[in-house]
Amino acid sequence: MGTLNKKVTSYTVKITDEQSLKLEEGLKARGYKFKTVAHAKFGASHDNVSLSLFKSGKLLIQGKGTSEFVQFFLEPEIIKEIRFGYEEVLEGFTGDRIGVDESGKGDYFGPLVVA
Repeated sequence: MGTLNKKVTSYTVKITDEQSLKLEEGLKARGYKFKTVAHAKFGASHDNVSLSLFKSGKLLIQGKGTSEFVQFFLEPEIIKEIRFGYEEVLEGFTGDRIGVDESGKGDYFGPLVVA
């Protein structure tokens, strides 16, 4: 099941240098408080969200407001790609499957294969 119906409190995504600059500007404009975090370019927090952008380019978002932050700010304004909640669709379904197909010419009530 995707993350749209679950309350996510932690999310990690890799972003580019250009995206990190846009992120920092956007956070400043929204009144986020910046802080120093070990091994990170910066950390920031506001209301129910705390985030750290590491030197590797990985962005860690934590808190009760994680889902909203990702869905309404990070993906549409910074990353420009919607992935959150669509993991199964984008990465493919990996569970068991069942299917039916006809063998032969597909004549009326011809041989069936069930797998």
